[in-house]
Amino acid sequence: MRSVYAFPRQTSEEAEAVLDGAGERQDLAPDLGVEWVVDGCLYARIERDGARLWDDWAEKEVDRLAVQLGRLPAWGLVIDVSGRVDGRPEVVRLLRSLLEPGGVALDDYSEHAWTLTEIESGAPGESRPFLRPA
Repeated sequence: MRSVYAFPRQTSEEAEAVLDGAGERQDLAPDLGVEWVVDGCLYARIERDGARLWDDWAEKEVDRLAVQLGRLPAWGLVIDVSGRVDGRPEVVRLLRSLLEPGGVALDDYSEHAWTLTEIESGAPGESRPFLRPA
């Protein structure tokens, strides 16, 4: 499974409304909250405790995120992509709804904070494309 981390400019409540419109809400264990299944291959959840988002990130990656955003975000989304499919079209479609007002997304492949324009144009981040193929 590959992961995408999205940090939209909209509020977490607005992002939740986008996810409600895009996928099926499923309750997880009480400490994990809610997950949305989108297009049968994306598993998205809102992490309202920003620090939990990067618990397992290397310190340099957390520092890079803070520099790229100008701060460490208080919340974000984790979008896991099934390894059974390419998933890029589905992720891009979802990110259009989440990042249209601004924000960035990171994947677990390129270590680049991607804007929606870069994702849609295929502009390389550190010479790697957004979201490596399955």
